Amino acid sequence: RPGPVVVDIPKDVQNAEINFDGNASLELDRFRKRIQMLKSRTVPAAQAKKFLRALEKSERPLVYAGGGVINSEAAAEFRKFCDVFNLPVVTTLMGIGAIDTTDPKSLKMLGMHGTAYANYAVEDCDLLVAVGARFDDRVAGNPAKFAPNAKFIAHIDIDESEIGKVKAVDWHHISDARIALTSLVDAQKQTKVVKNKFSAWHKHLAGMKKTHAMGYQQDGDLIQPGYVLEELNKLTGGDAIVTTGVGQHQMWAAQYCDFHSPRTWLTSGSMGTMGFGLPAAIGAQFARPDLTVIDVDGDGSLRMNLGELETATTYDTPVKVLLLNNLGDGMVRQWQKLFFDNRFSGSDKSLHKKNWVQAAEADGFGFARVISTKNEVRRALKSFLAFNGPALLDVRIDREAGVYPMVGPGQSYEAMITGPHIKDRSGGQGSDEKLDTAALF
Repeated sequence: RPGPVVVDIPKDVQNAEINFDGNASLELDRFRKRIQMLKSRTVPAAQAKKFLRALEKSERPLVYAGGGVINSEAAAEFRKFCDVFNLPVVTTLMGIGAIDTTDPKSLKMLGMHGTAYANYAVEDCDLLVAVGARFDDRVAGNPAKFAPNAKFIAHIDIDESEIGKVKAVDWHHISDARIALTSLVDAQKQTKVVKNKFSAWHKHLAGMKKTHAMGYQQDGDLIQPGYVLEELNKLTGGDAIVTTGVGQHQMWAAQYCDFHSPRTWLTSGSMGTMGFGLPAAIGAQFARPDLTVIDVDGDGSLRMNLGELETATTYDTPVKVLLLNNLGDGMVRQWQKLFFDNRFSGSDKSLHKKNWVQAAEADGFGFARVISTKNEVRRALKSFLAFNGPALLDVRIDREAGVYPMVGPGQSYEAMITGPHIKDRSGGQGSDEKLDTAALF
């Protein structure tokens, strides 16, 4: 799998005096041959037929796409696969962009902070196809209860060790996602075995999108993060590159922003790193000077790499830093509220006197502004995006705003809390009360 690699060189080796041989090379023939095999390993006909037969019997299929679809540059093949079989899609945090989030088949993100309708779709599906995903704990907190009604689970991945590691599957194929998905589309063309277009299932999902839509507090004077990101999304049309740090702002951006293309959503998953957003935005702006690049950040994360404000102006990269400022570590505070009976420790930064506008101006930002009322939001965002150069907008959001829905660690989707502004399956609004910690961890 592609990604960062750590090579630890022992100190005695670092200090050793050796004779350098500039002609030496490390041969990785077995590795290269394996990768080449995986990138050309088509789905055998008998295996493809088994998959198609299962899909033909299904009435409520669902595709669960992970970061492997992005890493393998398989978005085009993935979208064609979903179009040919007319399959609805949920994605992980790292799989965002695998399908256009405005596509009717997209249910956006699943998991701990996934949309309610995405998680309900996982509960309801009778067949699940995992592509480039690993059933991690943010998606399958309780593996035994994940997709409880799925009679058939298929798994496509390039890493053999992922197959059956967390969730037992009924069908799998180990290869690059592009070649696997293309093989299944080709097999369908040859056999025409799949005739069911799942119209009733799609109607059910469309209804859930409306009934269990994302929501936030509409009244009151405080700025809600959902409102800020909805307005940002209207202005960008989903065509901007969005980067994030780690925390509440990261989840809000994943929930409320649209992404038409792969690699327009840049965030750090798994062992996520606070401070990732700003340097990632600068790098993305160098790579795509033709696109607007926005770092949606939190004040906790932005502190971690504050020095990169100067990097942005040193190289005159016109990155836009949208700071959702709640004067603290919001996600830590939310967990302390839900799981630790409001025993807050280290998550309150309101006593700190950080002036973000002055900090940005000191590093040469020509646009640096703070807003604290709702009627300023849209006008400020338009000016922020239109500015020809690095820009920072400090938005003072409601400190009590939480990220919902939420599935507690180790829990199943049936225990999902939707918060006070999203309807749950009981027909009412969910709550934001403390979870039962006895059932957690």
